[in-house]
Amino acid sequence: SSRMERNDFGNPGSRQIYLTFPADSTFREEDVSNYF
Repeated sequence: SSRMERNDFGNPGSRQIYLTFPADSTFREEDVSNYF
């Protein structure tokens, strides 16, 4: 349950973390799931 919340890009905290990665990187959402 908590894993899904951490991967929820609608969450301000998750979005902030996601935005810390370079916009031109090849970092994909599936990579984010693996990262968390």
